[in-house]
Amino acid sequence: MFVEVGKQVSVENLIQGMIVQSGNDATVALAEHVAGTEPTFVQMMNTYAKELGMTGSHFTNSPGMPDPSTTRRARDSAISPAP
Repeated sequence: MFVEVGKQVSVENLIQGMIVQSGNDATVALAEHVAGTEPTFVQMMNTYAKELGMTGSHFTNSPGMPDPSTTRRARDSAISPAP
């Protein structure tokens, strides 16, 4: 999305940018909005993954960019939260 530093963008536009444009900057901006910082959001992701029973996954960034420390097992991808 090429969100400029300090520019205010609506949550709706960030979500659209994240989904339609695969906007990594939009994903980071949403993570920062939710948790204050991206690393804090990633901690939240990992905590929730464990609560869901995702024992073979570990996330290192909010958009899922390649990182040697990131792991994700196919079995974990099939787990979804109960309604």
